[in-house]
Amino acid sequence: MKSPDQVNQTLIMACLRTLLAYIHWVPISFLYQGDLIAMLLNFFDKPTFRSIALSCFAEIASISIDNIEEQLCFQYQLKIFEFLTRFLAKLDKILPSNINLYKEREKLLANPITYENQLLILDTLCKVNKIFRTSFKDPLSI
Repeated sequence: MKSPDQVNQTLIMACLRTLLAYIHWVPISFLYQGDLIAMLLNFFDKPTFRSIALSCFAEIASISIDNIEEQLCFQYQLKIFEFLTRFLAKLDKILPSNINLYKEREKLLANPITYENQLLILDTLCKVNKIFRTSFKDPLSI
C-alpha cells in the first residue's frame, strides 16, 4: 500500500501531465492573469516535478501573445518578465555558477539512453529560454 505522500505525488504528476497535454486549450488570460505560473514555479522547486513543470513552462512560452489587445499584451509581457526573473533566480540556486550548459549537453549526448531525462530537461530549459527571450518585447516600446 502506498503512503499518502506517494499517492499525492502520483496524483500531482498525473495532473501536471494532463495540464501539459491540454495547455494550449487553456485560455491565455488564465495563464497570465491566474496563479498557474506561480504554482508551476513552486513545483519546479521539487526535483520530482521539475521536469514536467519545465515542460509546462516551455508550452506556455510557445503560445503567442502577438494577437492580443495592446494593453493586455503589455500586462502579459510584464508577467512574462516577472516569471522569467523568478525562474532564473530559482535556476541560479539549482545550477552551479560555473556550469557550462553546452559542455554538459555534450556529456549527456555521449550516453543518451542513461541520461535521457536530464537531456530532455536541459533541452527544454534551452527552449524556454530561447522562446521567452525572443518573444519578449521591451514594454517601454509599446
